[in-house]
Amino acid sequence: MHPPIQDVDPGDDRFRPFYRRCSQRGVIVMVHTGTEHSAEIVGNEYSAPRRLVTALEEGCTVVAAHSGMSAFFDKEDFFPQLVGLVRRFPNLYCDTAVLGDKFRWRNLPRLMDSGEVLQRTIYGSDTPFPSNPLVFWNQLRPAKLLSLLSETNVLERNYILQQALGLPAEAFVRGARVLSLAGVKLERG
Repeated sequence: MHPPIQDVDPGDDRFRPFYRRCSQRGVIVMVHTGTEHSAEIVGNEYSAPRRLVTALEEGCTVVAAHSGMSAFFDKEDFFPQLVGLVRRFPNLYCDTAVLGDKFRWRNLPRLMDSGEVLQRTIYGSDTPFPSNPLVFWNQLRPAKLLSLLSETNVLERNYILQQALGLPAEAFVRGARVLSLAGVKLERG
């Protein structure tokens, strides 16, 4: 669900039967959280993590896409809401999609400094929006930065960048566990 584009409030009580069915069927509910700047939107008010409470109360496993993060120039800061919800709901996860973007340079370090949220973090790429290693020039060794800049596979570059910035190995495999992908080979190569 992409509330700022679809003009839909994920917290609307009319969704309760839908969320209940998702919970019963084991369907994960993934919702865009945080501000949006890559498409025309109706507003960011429905992107607040607190709007996920209805789905969480109905027992859904929910992934808060983008971890409620915002661009550096946004006035909104939804991340504190996400932190509070993670403490309250064990069925809430978040992802790292688009956190390597040139406008979201502060977010991945912020996420990694929040222990509780980090323990519920799932790796995400948000392709086709490529990560930008230059944004993290002061956090990477020169050889690593050059290597990342020469990587043409945007998925591989995003993976290597988040790994180099210290995203724990568990975040890269947690998604398979949350999705219940039993027997899936989780090795690279």
